[in-house]
Amino acid sequence: MVLQGLLKINFEEEDDDDEWGHALSAACCLQKLSILLGNHVLEPVVQFVAANIQQAHWKNKYASLMALGSITEGPEKQKFLEVVIQALQNLLMMFKDKNPKVREAISWVMARICEHHADVFANAQIINQFMMCVLEAI
Repeated sequence: MVLQGLLKINFEEEDDDDEWGHALSAACCLQKLSILLGNHVLEPVVQFVAANIQQAHWKNKYASLMALGSITEGPEKQKFLEVVIQALQNLLMMFKDKNPKVREAISWVMARICEHHADVFANAQIINQFMMCVLEAI
């Protein structure tokens, strides 16, 4: 139910998304559930992300990124790192998405990953790829 709430985005791509709505409320709820449930939140979120991240509509991509960014604090560091490292190439491609909301969301996700899982960037090749994406995005 919480993951489906992420898909109820009540703004359009040219609108300001700072107002509370279903999607933002669901993301905040998921964040707290992640802290409470730890590793148990990983599988359903990974399934949700896998089902939505490659969809054509920007709202699906945005919702999947919100889900991923919302669970950065909960699961064990190693389990979360396994998921992120496996998906990192696809995530970095999101910086080139045509939709500005998707690019904004991936920037937020990467900030959360940097804040809670900086170990992802211990590999020189990964940090170089990440920095190239950031520089191109800027």
